[in-house]
Amino acid sequence: MTAPPVETLRDPNTGLVGVFGRGLAMGVAEAVPGVSGGTIAFVSGIYDELVRSLARFSHRSLPLLLREGWRTFAERHNLVFFVALGTGMAASFFIVALVINELLETHGTHLSGLFFGLILGSVLHIGLQSPKRWLASAGVAGLAIGLAMGFFFGGQETSAFDQTGQTGLAGLIVLFGAGAVAATAWVLPGISGAFVLLLLGLYKPMLEALAGGEIVVIAVFAAGLATGVLLFSKLLGWLLKAARGPVVALLTGFMAGSLTLLWPWPATMPDWNEPSTLGVVAMMVCGVAFAGLLAFAARRRAR
Repeated sequence: MTAPPVETLRDPNTGLVGVFGRGLAMGVAEAVPGVSGGTIAFVSGIYDELVRSLARFSHRSLPLLLREGWRTFAERHNLVFFVALGTGMAASFFIVALVINELLETHGTHLSGLFFGLILGSVLHIGLQSPKRWLASAGVAGLAIGLAMGFFFGGQETSAFDQTGQTGLAGLIVLFGAGAVAATAWVLPGISGAFVLLLLGLYKPMLEALAGGEIVVIAVFAAGLATGVLLFSKLLGWLLKAARGPVVALLTGFMAGSLTLLWPWPATMPDWNEPSTLGVVAMMVCGVAFAGLLAFAARRRAR
């Protein structure tokens, strides 16, 4: 039995250099909580191709590889596109993650302000896409869940690493699962993988693992990402098509409630006599403005 004809997914106007550049931008986005790599893909014009290419992977993929060989498999699954995009994402994500890891030590409060503003801006603009009736029901439910997470986990330092700096079996399982959950951020509107890691308490530990060259940690997390994309992308895509209104409203409320985890002055109020406070507020405003620009560009492209 021969495989069906190979479809060309690539937009003829989008070369590999352009795909690599878009991957760079997506990598930067995924390294920063509050900016969705999926939004960058949509604004830059490759979101449809990304979704179609991901949909190509199924239970028929391995039989196709064994029956038709590597070349046919690569063509049908648009692997050249994924290699160019993934290489760009990995390069920029690694560089930005190293920079953020350093800034967290020296300007942690300012970074928290930026992340807070980015997510607040995303909440405002994603919320505008939801009917008010869903915001009043599913949105309120999501808000309660987010607030509960902030109450129970706020201020706690959760790490997959034990005191010796090594990663045990339990830690590897946590990292694999975190990667799988973070991968869903590619499909869910407005949520970044970094935000998911932040909620799980693994954002800073993963930055430290990248900075320290923890190959095992990085490999397990990457395996979780790949698994999440393959297993959940179709399910989430179907869910968004079948019930987009309540899903988006639920996410909006959840992200709004989760903002308590990013408040730059935990367990206290800002000191307005402190010069750095205005700097943190300025970072918040910049985050809101940048999220708004992305949302505006996405709406312009959707027209």
